[in-house]
Amino acid sequence: MSAVGALAPGHLLISPVEHTESVRRLAPGRRPAFLDFTRRVQQRLEHTYGPLTVFEHGSCGRADQRRSACVAHPHIQLLPGRYGFGRLPLPVTSFDSLDNLFAATTPAGDDQGYLLYQEPGGMACLAADVGVSQFFRRHVAELIGEPDDWDYALFPRWENVRATHRDLLGAGVREASR
Repeated sequence: MSAVGALAPGHLLISPVEHTESVRRLAPGRRPAFLDFTRRVQQRLEHTYGPLTVFEHGSCGRADQRRSACVAHPHIQLLPGRYGFGRLPLPVTSFDSLDNLFAATTPAGDDQGYLLYQEPGGMACLAADVGVSQFFRRHVAELIGEPDDWDYALFPRWENVRATHRDLLGAGVREASR
């Protein structure tokens, strides 16, 4: 799905049908299909836009706790470009891949939110939630020179959503005509 508040053309959200608070809380049997679908979308986006940064503001299980996630439904964000998340002051646990990250984590009894990211060509990283709404979006907005425009609800950026639709529809039409 296109991302309302897309920070750049090609910014997409990948969201499973199953409702949980975060991707990390997906049923273990559903994770492989979700991650496979995410990889296929990622490959399509990379073909059109170049390297992607992957991230999630993972919701916590407690409504009374501040968290970075603004929506209590799982969604991985794919954003064209590199944004230096590894330079942020976050103590992270690193994994070779998102598959390994999800295989190694057990959310049972875990009421804490988390921050997840993978930069182009890098390791999958997991950090504790810092409790700042839309933490990664704030960082990206700062880097693109629009530090006050991080909130997707206040700044829907319809022009980027339309550009993504145009670019991907055009790519699909070109590929189908070959």
